Amino acid sequence: MKPDDPSSVVRLWLITAVAFLCSALVAAALVLYFEKHRRAADRARIEVMGKTYLLAVGERLNRALSATYALAALVRQGKGHVEGFDAIAREMLSLYPEVSSLQLAPKGIVSSIVPRAGNEQAIGHDLLNDPARTKEAFLARDTRRLTLAGPFPLIQGGRGAVGYLPVFLPDDRGQEHFWGFTIVLVRFPEVLSGPHETQLRDSGLSFELWRVHPDSGGKDILASSGGPLSDPVEARLDVPDGAWILSLMPSGGWHRFSPASVWGIVLALMFSVLVSVIVNGVARQPIALRREVKARTQELERAKAVLEESEQRWQFALEGAGDGVWDWDVRTNTVFFSRQWKAMLGYGEDEIGNNLSEWDSRLHPDDRTATYAALESYFSGESPAYVSEHRLLCKNGTYKWILDRGHIVARDEEGKPLRVIGTHTDITERKEMELAMLREKSFLEAVMDSVPGMLYVYDDQGRLVQWNRQHETMTGYSAEELSRMHLLDWYKGDEPTIAYISERVEHAMQHGFADAEANLQKKDGTTIPMYFTAVPVTISDKSYFIGIGIDISARLQAEAEKEQLARQLVQAQKMESVGRLAGGIAHDFNNMLAVIFISLDLIRMRVGATDPLLENLEQIERAATRARDITRQLLAFSRQQIIAPKVVSLNEVIAETEKTIVRLIGEDVEVLFLPCGEPARILIDPAQIDQVLINLALNARDAMPDGGKLTIETAIAEFDEAYCRTHGDALPGRYVRLSVSDEGHGMDRTTLDHIFEPFFTTKEVGKGTGLGLAMVYGVVRQNNGFVNVYSEVGRGTTFKLYFPLAEDQEQATAVSEPKEPVYGSGRILLVEDDESVRSVTAKTLETLGYEVTAAATPAEALSVVQNSDTPYALLVTDVVMPGMNGKQLSERLCALRPGMKVLFMSGYTENTIVHRGVLDAGLNFIQKPFSMQNLSRKVREILNS
Repeated sequence: MKPDDPSSVVRLWLITAVAFLCSALVAAALVLYFEKHRRAADRARIEVMGKTYLLAVGERLNRALSATYALAALVRQGKGHVEGFDAIAREMLSLYPEVSSLQLAPKGIVSSIVPRAGNEQAIGHDLLNDPARTKEAFLARDTRRLTLAGPFPLIQGGRGAVGYLPVFLPDDRGQEHFWGFTIVLVRFPEVLSGPHETQLRDSGLSFELWRVHPDSGGKDILASSGGPLSDPVEARLDVPDGAWILSLMPSGGWHRFSPASVWGIVLALMFSVLVSVIVNGVARQPIALRREVKARTQELERAKAVLEESEQRWQFALEGAGDGVWDWDVRTNTVFFSRQWKAMLGYGEDEIGNNLSEWDSRLHPDDRTATYAALESYFSGESPAYVSEHRLLCKNGTYKWILDRGHIVARDEEGKPLRVIGTHTDITERKEMELAMLREKSFLEAVMDSVPGMLYVYDDQGRLVQWNRQHETMTGYSAEELSRMHLLDWYKGDEPTIAYISERVEHAMQHGFADAEANLQKKDGTTIPMYFTAVPVTISDKSYFIGIGIDISARLQAEAEKEQLARQLVQAQKMESVGRLAGGIAHDFNNMLAVIFISLDLIRMRVGATDPLLENLEQIERAATRARDITRQLLAFSRQQIIAPKVVSLNEVIAETEKTIVRLIGEDVEVLFLPCGEPARILIDPAQIDQVLINLALNARDAMPDGGKLTIETAIAEFDEAYCRTHGDALPGRYVRLSVSDEGHGMDRTTLDHIFEPFFTTKEVGKGTGLGLAMVYGVVRQNNGFVNVYSEVGRGTTFKLYFPLAEDQEQATAVSEPKEPVYGSGRILLVEDDESVRSVTAKTLETLGYEVTAAATPAEALSVVQNSDTPYALLVTDVVMPGMNGKQLSERLCALRPGMKVLFMSGYTENTIVHRGVLDAGLNFIQKPFSMQNLSRKVREILNS
């Protein structure tokens, strides 16, 4: 038809009008569809906001209610009484900001409340008899679970919700009884406020937070933005004994037009106009298209002739360059392979046909999928060209690597390829080089990754250019992050270390090697102690330095443990040496005291009750007793003290001693005893605990001249092998810890190193012997324990004494000292190398009614027995004597007098003598100094046995 035909013009505009109406209907349907989905999305978004708000309210409410469980734990721990409730509650209020007050209600009656100000009217309130709250209180008690009452008006004013948690305590028969409630008050609307509520209001939403009233069944509104809600979105928050419902909707309603709706209508109109214009343009195309077809056909015929001529020149050029040429007719799958293509695989001109299968059958199986995928990608237009590297089978059975490239030179009307031509280039040599380099790289990476530490290479600018996997594992950085790292980035903010590392790198560059130790910062902010090395190298005229970094945490820990153990060993050796010296001094001193005490007993028997000399004798006895106490402290330090251990509860012993301590240290010092919940049984002489506590208490008093607090605590502790490796006195196992802490002036490091040494004191002359802490140390070590001391100048001191926890051990019974001497008869052979002790002991035995033969040496005693037939009922001999010890003497004398019994005596303790192998355990033994009463009772006991 002609373009200016009137019927054509009418038809053209009719088609345009129909296109406009159809496109307008489609656009309107799309606008309605998207508007529907926009409203659904708005509801979903508002529902998410509501749930987020309720989740935040729930978290604040749950966090507030959890305070009742903390209070209940304190009630159970105190067995119905919370010591210092006000202070504890104030601290808890700082941890629970949603809580308005904390309350205790034994038997349902509010007795304690914090804060008290503003809540005075709630004190004494009986929850079980309040009609407004009885329901929730009884429900909590009967179900034994937390209940939430309210919100409702409060007695103390305002509005709030109350959480009740019932507490049950076991009675003496192990049955639980109702103690009362722990209570948390949450005020409204504070618990509902927060950033999420602000977000609801700022988002232009109307809302109501409500619940179903438990009594009336009606809607009880907890919070509201005001105004009725139409078809709101609702979200639910479950609370104890009920639920809170949040209703939400946009303030302007659901049907308001949004800017997106207006724009949708505008775009719909524009779409309709655009479609009309396009249809009009398309309707005009057939006329112009016919004009162009003929001209295009002529141009294609000329271009085809030029292309064929160009292809021939291209094929000759490629074969001259050594590439093989192929020409593929996709419709028939016939392929032309050039002479060079066939020769490349070792074939002659007539040995390969012109079919695609010739190429396909020689394609390596491992390369087939990737090669065909490359072809398909090019054919579909995803790739701009066909390029593939694959292997083809040669005539001799080997494979060659081929770079295959192709280009589509003809397509059909649908755009599908009709003809593809391309080239094959032999790249076998290049691929072999690449594989060799890849193997070498893999080998080097394996070597680098096997290095037990970080391997690194930095350039001359300090940039990290190469590293191993350990570098990533140890630092926590990814490979991408490490590629941007600088040498000094590992020490950000640590200027001394940065200067030190820079100096070590400069040293390496100048002298060929350097090493360093520094703390390397990991990605998570922690540090690792590392040992680094650096060696400069030059590669392609560029300077680098390489090295390794090794984690030395284990080495430093081992060195610290070794140093700690060395210090403990030196201290132990020093204390052991001083202990042996103290024990020897005590032995000699006990011999002297034995003479004094026995002489006093003999003198008292010869003077009257009214004799003036009695006062002097008492003064002598007091001085001797004081000297004996000092000797005992020396023996306690050297762990040679006579003890009567038994299994006792440390808590009970401390409770009995506490009154004595209070009297000793005065009213200026407050004594606080905090026992642990377990029996804390240990095997020890109770008198030793008294000695330890009194000495530590007196030291604490002297450290607090202006008064203060003395805290005594017990606890159960357990130590493993790792702890014991760095604490030489400790053995793995369970211990009872006795802690004694003061608020005094504390001690410096120098003082701490000497506090357990005998006669070491920081007090003025005449105000202390320096044996108190030495005795404490000796008692603990004698009972297989150990001591730790923590002190800082101006911040007080804490002694922590650890005793092995006793389970089921046999208890020992203490023997009371007799008050009156026991007389007897019989002949006794006394052997003692100390003349004074020998003399007074002989006189004492004679006074008690015995006939005594005294010998100064073992040789003299043997001579006496060998040269007479006198029978002896008992041998009383010192243990340690020159030439022969008491055990050897008794064996030889008992061989001469088979029926003779033996009593050993010594200034050393029985434990020490048995430990040295002088005596066997269980033999009769009495330690010097002894009184006439003890000696008489021991002799009589042996003779009657």
